[in-house]
Amino acid sequence: MLPAPDSSQALVLDAPLAERRIVVAGPGAGKTTTSIMLIDEIVRKSGDLYDRTILFVSFSRSAMAAAFGAFGDVLHDRPVDIAAMTLDSLAWQLVDESDTTAGEVPDFDGVVRRATEQLRSNYDGDLDDVVHLVVDEAQDLSAPRREMLCAIIDRIRPDAGVTIFGDPMQSIYEFLDGESDRGISNWDTLVEELGRRSISKFYELAGDHRSRRRGPKSVAASSRELRTADSDTRESVLDDLLTGFTHWDIDEFAKRAAEWRGSTAVLARTNTEVLQLFQELSMRGHRCVWRQPGRANQRVAPWVAHLWWANGGRAVSQSDFEKFAASRSEVDVAWFRIMLAESGQGDLIDWSMVAQVCRVAVDPLAPWFADRSAGLFVSTIHQAKGLEWDNVAVVGAHDLLMRVGSGQPECELLYVALSRARDKIVVVDEWRRNYVKSTRASGLWYQPKPGSPMADAISVTPDCLVSDRMVGGSAGQKVLASLDEDALAEFELLASGHADWPTYRCSVAGSAVGVTTPQFGRTLASLPGIRNGAWPELGPVCIDGVESRWATGDGTSFWLKPRPFGMASIQRKV
Repeated sequence: MLPAPDSSQALVLDAPLAERRIVVAGPGAGKTTTSIMLIDEIVRKSGDLYDRTILFVSFSRSAMAAAFGAFGDVLHDRPVDIAAMTLDSLAWQLVDESDTTAGEVPDFDGVVRRATEQLRSNYDGDLDDVVHLVVDEAQDLSAPRREMLCAIIDRIRPDAGVTIFGDPMQSIYEFLDGESDRGISNWDTLVEELGRRSISKFYELAGDHRSRRRGPKSVAASSRELRTADSDTRESVLDDLLTGFTHWDIDEFAKRAAEWRGSTAVLARTNTEVLQLFQELSMRGHRCVWRQPGRANQRVAPWVAHLWWANGGRAVSQSDFEKFAASRSEVDVAWFRIMLAESGQGDLIDWSMVAQVCRVAVDPLAPWFADRSAGLFVSTIHQAKGLEWDNVAVVGAHDLLMRVGSGQPECELLYVALSRARDKIVVVDEWRRNYVKSTRASGLWYQPKPGSPMADAISVTPDCLVSDRMVGGSAGQKVLASLDEDALAEFELLASGHADWPTYRCSVAGSAVGVTTPQFGRTLASLPGIRNGAWPELGPVCIDGVESRWATGDGTSFWLKPRPFGMASIQRKV
């Protein structure tokens, strides 16, 4: 049952259904609930909508997760098609990019631009059945996606309503917009473009439906002031908020967090900080999971490989899937229909098409992508956008308010971090932050020795192990299928002598499960102090779990692959 709307939600719901408007809504203000109520209101007032669609789109894939869950629970029996997707997913549907060459990295911006051009110059009526367009996280739309959104608005029927949710205080993706060179924000640019389409009516959701305790409530209470304040006032308000939270060092946090109930996130500004925090907390006994940036690296759930094994690699029927789901608590039998719709041939799930869908990852909220809910969630603030936890630890919060050189305080980034919590917010001030340098060509990092340019450690991520073939055979797969939470990835040097770069075999619990890529070997060989022919040994790193991988060619096969994540020490031979 839907809750009664608060007064600010009621203003949106009571407006004419065909109205086109902008709704400013901060974290936890009830955007998803308002969307559900709005859809319910459209159905109630419009009657028969069996041939009409309510289109819900977002920049944020995490926002789509909340929408899918809520729509499925509340709106499953409504007589209207509810199409919920990211703008990127809609773009792929419009231009039919399903036949992208295997192994090719999809050009998502290019697909968005082609979809926009098709809407403008070769429109074929795809959106004629839309009765209402709902847009979430609009402040994060980069230039290509703003243009596509405007093209969609220009093409839907004149009597179709438009509701656009956004919050300028959460606009943290300005760096993605290579075309923002006029000195105004993505949000202001979008508001300008919407105004040219006569969308200038504003509402504001003023409720707080997320925070449950004093700390998060203080953040929610500051939202309106922060949104309307100048930059100096924002700094002052956020600085005052920080003084009201508990401040711990990394050791105290690790000890206290082990006693907390509910979900916990540790949020930092940079990927290198996430790498080091993951390692520090893992070594203190915490089970950690890492939210990997980049759509092409979306993690596929282990149960997909288990399903392939259980069915002997054959196409999967509904009865096959039901039998498999009955033995797996993490698998919902209803997922068969979702997989069949995306990768089916007739009434069977085709494995080659499953591999294609997993590779492209247009819809990373599909059930075959992994759940990362267990353990401490360690992430950059950008990757945490749109998500929420019971407890949040913000690392280096005061650094985000410091003016470094000509840079500006990152008030929006700090606000997003603080507003992820429902119950507790703590600030982690003191921890050993090692100096790390970037290897720009490969995206890896290395840690120099103190007082020396020589490399002392190198980052190891899941991308450092080959993904196009299984390593270790059935023995390695058996180990990964029952992976111990305290397991470490260990590395054995394979290539030496006159090899141009080193290769390492990755083992877990004594069984081979992977081998390093040539790119990793070349990167290591290029580090300061590494000599050709005297390749170093590597120390172990932590693992954040396993994922399903696949190969196509002479048939399709799936297997489990470990996900190492940490800094491996470089141990030179004497």
